[in-house]
Amino acid sequence: MQEQIENLSKVLSGEIKSTNLPMQPVETYKIVLKGLGCAMMELDGDEINSWSCDFFYTFTKKNQTYILKGSLWYGDYKFSINE
Repeated sequence: MQEQIENLSKVLSGEIKSTNLPMQPVETYKIVLKGLGCAMMELDGDEINSWSCDFFYTFTKKNQTYILKGSLWYGDYKFSINE
């Protein structure tokens, strides 16, 4: 998990624009991002679609927004700067 934390930190610092992440419980990434100073934007419910359980979460840190997205079925998690 240390490598993922380092890559998330690189996105947050602007060193890289995005990072692919291994499939983990989404809650794990929410906790890690909170520990890195991000706030998750509150939604009425989880942002998922019913096709392949794709999820999309928006986080903020300072004046920048970030997106954590992926599929609960296929994986393909990605964390990126929201441009």
